[in-house]
Amino acid sequence: MKKALIALALGILSLLPALAAEEMGNKDAKVIVKAFLPTQVDCHRKTINILKDIAQKDPDRVYIRIYELRTDESNREIQKYNLSCASVFVNDKNQFRIDRNGKPVSIEMTHKPNEPDSTYNSEDVQEVIAQAVREAYEGAPAPQTPGGLQSPIRRQPQPQSGIPKTKDEYGPKTAKVKMVVLVPPAPQQENAPRGPMAGMMGDPVEAFRNFIVQTVAPYKGKVHLRFIDIESDQGAALMKRFHFRRGVYILVNNQHKFRVPSDDPDLAYKDVRLIGLPGNAEAPYMRDDLKKVLDIAVKKAYAKK
Repeated sequence: MKKALIALALGILSLLPALAAEEMGNKDAKVIVKAFLPTQVDCHRKTINILKDIAQKDPDRVYIRIYELRTDESNREIQKYNLSCASVFVNDKNQFRIDRNGKPVSIEMTHKPNEPDSTYNSEDVQEVIAQAVREAYEGAPAPQTPGGLQSPIRRQPQPQSGIPKTKDEYGPKTAKVKMVVLVPPAPQQENAPRGPMAGMMGDPVEAFRNFIVQTVAPYKGKVHLRFIDIESDQGAALMKRFHFRRGVYILVNNQHKFRVPSDDPDLAYKDVRLIGLPGNAEAPYMRDDLKKVLDIAVKKAYAKK
């Protein structure tokens, strides 16, 4: 029933006309907010109302642009961030350290907010923008983010034809850290979704592959990376071996479960599983966690004895 409802919702969205982005505030403001949201979906309504309220109360210092997710305009802009899901960016970042109820927390403003397993709440958007305004106009530095959380890896803007095509293998086979990424196949061009739904199937997979390639690049020959189609014989064998279901999985030296340093000051470490797309509410890891896993693996593999 749930899958049928999702399919119905997507079908309805595909029939909607392309909606123009909604602009509010001062284009020359020092705080620029870009929100990529399905504006007709109830779970994002609270976030949208908060953004509109901020624009009304502080129109000179904040510029807000709300893109209707899945439109051609939205797809072109969000590809710069290697994402395709609902997201809110403040000055080109969507990962922040904020105070929530007097306690510092790390958030990532992607996907559905306000749920127990969400990576942010709608009210967090207001706090992030308030921090950015204080930093830009009052000289008050924003809280430092433990663990080195950075803005999403950005690429140079690409032509409208799409994001760069990745290869299936990177790095020397002699590298001591072996990374295997199991991914679903992209749809054939003739079956690819078009219009408001363009990029929903094929583009997210390729964007994810680009993100992985750029995450591995700084390790300069110490990591051997392979992408394997889960529908290939080798991919199917690995899926069966690790009891994986259909989806995206990352193996680093034949493991997908790790313990990494936590960004929570009350916890020294946290357990992560490299399953799904990072930052997704259903994925048990965030993008910075993957870098932590690779840092630990490379350090261990290349430690001087």
